[in-house]
Amino acid sequence: MTTPLKPRLNLNTPRRWPVVLVMVLIVVVGVWHLRRQPDVKSPILPAAVVKMEPHIELQFQDVTMQGRDKGTVRWRITAKQVSASQNQQYIYFEKDPQGSFYNLKDWNPKDGAPPKNKSVDWKATKAEYDSLMDQMTITGSASFTTEDQDHLLTEQVIYRARQHQVYIPNPVELRTHDKMTLKAHEATADTQMEQIELAGNVELISPLKSKDNPL
Repeated sequence: MTTPLKPRLNLNTPRRWPVVLVMVLIVVVGVWHLRRQPDVKSPILPAAVVKMEPHIELQFQDVTMQGRDKGTVRWRITAKQVSASQNQQYIYFEKDPQGSFYNLKDWNPKDGAPPKNKSVDWKATKAEYDSLMDQMTITGSASFTTEDQDHLLTEQVIYRARQHQVYIPNPVELRTHDKMTLKAHEATADTQMEQIELAGNVELISPLKSKDNPL
């Protein structure tokens, strides 16, 4: 089933920000090497042991990253642990990362209102960025909240920047600020065409129209 809608949630970000993210990591590593002092070994204290996974090349704790496009802030991610794979293709945001997307187009502006950009806050169990595919995957109790207090809940969201596509392969629930609830088994959104496709047992629950609560 395909239902053209104008959702209030837009996850579109410029394709440039992943490159900035990798550059930030490179700069951080360079500064770390310059500031690192020689290790002082103590005959009393045991040597600290850092366990690294075989596929991990770099790892940082308590990291906040911010991306800009032509001076405009586009995104921000905060994570307790950030790792990079050996070939720098994958960036892993672990231990309950959270972030925001800024200056997003309002898909459903009010009649007569001037154009206004929106923001979306998100949080999840982990996130992963694939620099080769230009793709961000947000996984584990993923929750997205708009400025208008619309809430989207699911287990995984995949943003494919090159295709201008947001793909949700798991059951998704959207609760809007005006008490409407939309459920589906999976969803695909085109951020350029401003439309969403819902698949599998689609359910739309809307409040009853009344004088006190008009639709």
